[in-house]
Amino acid sequence: RTEFEDNLPTELHWIADQYLDSSISSIVQPVIDQYRESDRPDDPIVIRDQYIQFLTDMVFTAPTVMMAGAASAHPVEVYLYEFQPRTSYFAADRPSYVRADHGDDLFYMFGIPLLLDETG
Repeated sequence: RTEFEDNLPTELHWIADQYLDSSISSIVQPVIDQYRESDRPDDPIVIRDQYIQFLTDMVFTAPTVMMAGAASAHPVEVYLYEFQPRTSYFAADRPSYVRADHGDDLFYMFGIPLLLDETG
């Protein structure tokens, strides 16, 4: 068993407490099947990337999609987007495997990258 699989039940309590009446036993194996890559089960880099993807989906993606679904039940237009560009402005402060962090899109929305010159 990997650290990913060992920590999964603890991490899933957050979602289970909100949506599944605190029952995580029904979702542990489907989550493992979704996020674990069978080709390289012991590769620590692959496990790290899978764990980051799992946490991103659990904390940001799933609640956002659920909220959009609830909002779309009303007579309003609902839009979602996924921002993934790796911003060179933050490259020195982040590990190479981090693409976009939560809130990075705001810098683009307000044009901050356009205000910078080659000296920063």
